[in-house]
Amino acid sequence: SAQTYLEEILPMLKGRDWEDEILPMLKGREWIQAANQYLQNVVTILLKETPGLVGQLLSGLTLFIIVPFALFFFLAEGRTIKRAIIEQVPNRYFELILNLLHRIDRQLGSYMRGMVLSVIIVSILSSTGLYIIGLEHFLVIGLLAGLANVIPYMGPAIGIIAGVVAAVLQYSALSFGVVIPVIIVFAIVQLVDNVFVAPMVVGRSVNLHPLLVIFAVFVGSELFGAVGMLLAVPTTAVIKVSVRTIYEGWRSYSV
Repeated sequence: SAQTYLEEILPMLKGRDWEDEILPMLKGREWIQAANQYLQNVVTILLKETPGLVGQLLSGLTLFIIVPFALFFFLAEGRTIKRAIIEQVPNRYFELILNLLHRIDRQLGSYMRGMVLSVIIVSILSSTGLYIIGLEHFLVIGLLAGLANVIPYMGPAIGIIAGVVAAVLQYSALSFGVVIPVIIVFAIVQLVDNVFVAPMVVGRSVNLHPLLVIFAVFVGSELFGAVGMLLAVPTTAVIKVSVRTIYEGWRSYSV
């Protein structure tokens, strides 16, 4: 056992220059207590920031509701919007604008389908993992993690924080035994999402280079905060399609 191993190895360590530093950490497993104390301090600091975090989370949840409905309305009323725009276009550019609107509509539709599928997959994986480790509100936390995942890079952190808080409240304890399983679940979910789901589902829908996505998210967050992060990828995809379509149209006109 570990205790027997320590009883055998400690006498061998005596006389070393670093004895006074190592032995206190090994004896009585004080390092576990120190780690738990450190974890408690970290969570205490997070809890002090809860009012600000709650405000940001509520703002983010509002975006999760408004933005998808706005995009859905845009796609559902695409023909009406397209007709209104085309009526204002001179005949010379009619074909170009019609082709541009068609490509934008197709790009946004593909992106929305990819994101919906991604949310479903991440929600199912997160809920399943949290159920396995015994979290009571696994469905709520799993759905929140799936919805938050639409925000690049910041979304996964929201899911982890929500899961850790739910676990601490459920067990009324703050320790590695409570927190680590939650972190492991979300780490596995993010691994599956980043390796399989994102490249195969979302990546194919927008066809953007990963570096371009990172740059777009950074610029969006700097200019418009959470809204910019959420809209960075579809906006960049639309700009890319628009530039390509206009360039192709300009070449055809010049010829």
